Amino acid sequence: MFCKRFLPCVLSVLFFWDAAQAEQPAVYPGYIEKVIDADTFRVSVLVWPTIIVQVNVRVAKIDAPELIRPKCAYEKELAEKAKNLVQALLSESKGKVLLYAVSTADKYGRISAIIITRAGADIGAELLKAGLAKSYTGGKRQSWCDEQKN
Repeated sequence: MFCKRFLPCVLSVLFFWDAAQAEQPAVYPGYIEKVIDADTFRVSVLVWPTIIVQVNVRVAKIDAPELIRPKCAYEKELAEKAKNLVQALLSESKGKVLLYAVSTADKYGRISAIIITRAGADIGAELLKAGLAKSYTGGKRQSWCDEQKN
């Protein structure tokens, strides 16, 4: 008799608790192992207590100049400035970050996430504010080399 009344209550609590948790974005603590360029990092991410995975993470919603294969000298110059800014932001928090709004892997195997340093800096927002990144929501990216002419 007790089980017939208790079990539906427990199940409904678990159902609504899961629904409430689903509305909250996942937050993962991590440590930046390597800055590849201003918007791509190699990160050790704590996905569960005692379980750490290394993954390449791209900063969500921005496009920063390419450091690896720049299309012109101006893009390379901007890319170096952007990387220096990111390294300065990370040094304040000793490389410790939080990853929010994590997406599935892209065609290069990178996940996309909003990256906040332990000091509270949003890396994407700081790059945008400094003019070292552009908003990006997908599709063809704008050239950094065209801006040099303006």
